[in-house]
Amino acid sequence: MNCHRSLRAAAVLLGFLGPVARAEAQSAEDLIRQMRELKNRDWYSHAPSSSPGNAGPTQAELDAAAAQARREKASALNREGVAAWDRGDWGIAGEKFQQAYAHNPDSKIILTNLAECRFQQGKVAWETGDWEHSAHCFRSAVLHQPESEEFKRWLAAAEQKVKEQRALIQEAREDRRRWDRAYALYEKGMQSLKDGNWAEAEMQFRAAAQAYPAEPAYRQNVAVAQGRQGKQAWDNDDPDLALAFFSAALETDPKNAYALRIVPKLIVYVRQEKERKIAAARTAGDTRTLSESLKAAPAAGGLDYDDGPTRTGAFGTRESNPTLKAVGPATPGTNTRAGDQLKSAAGTAAAGEDLTTNYDVGGARYAGSLVNPRKMSERVRNDPRMAASLRELGDLRTTRARVDAEREELIKKRGLAKDETEMKAVSEKLDQKEKEYQASLKALFDKEQAVHQLEEKVHREIDTEVVEDPATAPVKKD
Repeated sequence: MNCHRSLRAAAVLLGFLGPVARAEAQSAEDLIRQMRELKNRDWYSHAPSSSPGNAGPTQAELDAAAAQARREKASALNREGVAAWDRGDWGIAGEKFQQAYAHNPDSKIILTNLAECRFQQGKVAWETGDWEHSAHCFRSAVLHQPESEEFKRWLAAAEQKVKEQRALIQEAREDRRRWDRAYALYEKGMQSLKDGNWAEAEMQFRAAAQAYPAEPAYRQNVAVAQGRQGKQAWDNDDPDLALAFFSAALETDPKNAYALRIVPKLIVYVRQEKERKIAAARTAGDTRTLSESLKAAPAAGGLDYDDGPTRTGAFGTRESNPTLKAVGPATPGTNTRAGDQLKSAAGTAAAGEDLTTNYDVGGARYAGSLVNPRKMSERVRNDPRMAASLRELGDLRTTRARVDAEREELIKKRGLAKDETEMKAVSEKLDQKEKEYQASLKALFDKEQAVHQLEEKVHREIDTEVVEDPATAPVKKD
């Protein structure tokens, strides 16, 4: 009441001549502000000085009135905050309590309400996983109510969560940087793989795997590059190196399907090749020893190794027309001896018939030969290299047959020669044709051996066929 009377007196004194109710209707803050503005303009000098009752309010009265106005404002804001609290609207409640605290920081009720509201806001943020905001609210609660141990415990827990979250964020950033670097290396490796630079691709994929070990695709691609190098070594007829690369691929990626299939076959093949080379070396050594023994043996005497008369043939005046007794056929096989072959031929042909159709002559294989070649599969026969070799082999057989026919014709002419001069001329031609025939036989034999080796190689390639292992793409990150 004293404050209101002072305000009314001040209003009258300062020239507010309207109804006093008008001044009372104004808020205390607005009235005090207007009073201070009037005072600053030195309007007090116009007030009547003859009446002591018209003296203006003192500074203490003004300060008291202002304090009262702030308290009233704070109380109103606090009530609004409580209403928001009751609604569960912690955000509005916190704002109202914060404003009330700004107007009246000495109010323990407002301070308690503000601290409790910040605490509740912190718990809500905690439940949503917003650790930063939760810690901020708990920190505010502790600031306004430092004696609360509960607030401190929640603040410590929230700050620990914030620390962990920041560590995870930092780790995620580092993880992304490592992933980006690994992916860049992977792309370089893929380009090297596309260019056929297997060693460079292996290096890039290995670097990618080291940069980001969590991505299995990079390690799998190291095995792919090693497998490509193994296939290259195999194509270059280096089975030992091929086995080394494929074994490394299997060690890098134990689930690599291609290496799992190829390595056992290569192990068997490499072992067989080593055994074959050892046997060949032993055979070569035995042959060399035998050759040296023959060279050291004394020359045999009493035998004439000169050719027989050319007029009457190798058997003199008697024609070679043996009548052979038929015997049982020998068992066919690639290691059939010449004697068995001859017996089989004699046993399967009538007396006086041509026996050459049943055994090999000069390396060429006729129908009925006991040297049965392995049946060539369609896949091997259709191989471009094999097809070309078979065509060349056919041409050589045609050439040998032609030269053989010409040779036989010259032999007949020599037998029908009228005199020595004609016989000599035919014999010279026959000698040349014989050389040509022997050359054709050698070429045919060499080609047959080459075809056989090529057939083995193609079969080996099929048996150990390596389909290019596709590279694996890593899972991209957003």
